[in-house]
Amino acid sequence: MLNQLKCISIFFSALILSACGAERDTPFNPSGNTNSSSAASIGASVPVKEIYKYDEINPAQPVFIDFTNKQIVVASTEDEFEYYWDIYKNGVAIPTDLDFDKVQVVILDLGNIGNCTQITSYRNIRANEYSGNTVLVNFNYRESGSSSSTSSSSSASSCANLEEKRPFYFYSIESRKKILIDENVSFE
Repeated sequence: MLNQLKCISIFFSALILSACGAERDTPFNPSGNTNSSSAASIGASVPVKEIYKYDEINPAQPVFIDFTNKQIVVASTEDEFEYYWDIYKNGVAIPTDLDFDKVQVVILDLGNIGNCTQITSYRNIRANEYSGNTVLVNFNYRESGSSSSTSSSSSASSCANLEEKRPFYFYSIESRKKILIDENVSFE
């Protein structure tokens, strides 16, 4: 009796699947999109302007940040931008050439850099139209392990200094559309 029920349920499952289009060579796609990926395609490039770039030689460290984690913030108003500029660049004149009717600012804060066993470094940024109302901002990083010879005093001191660094960057994105963030890491 149990075997008959299994056979009947398999038969009805096959019948339902064939009615739904399972016999097709290609799956049914009601959207009509013929791309194999359902993600929107990347469109035209959106201008990105560097406002502040982290300086390895004379690193400026944010004064009022009490956490160590990486963060990405989008400031879409002048007030938001001034708030974050004051946190990160306390005492430095605020750039006044930004028109917040046309741009938004993306702040990339890599957080306190880790130890000398694994180092993630920032490489570049780009922005592209993503859909009618969104822009995709893409950050690219490189991650590498340190050399195995950390016995020299110069390597030890550079590792100690590494933990004190907190790289951060400010970029204006010439768009008022919603900003989506994408991060990619390449390994060495």
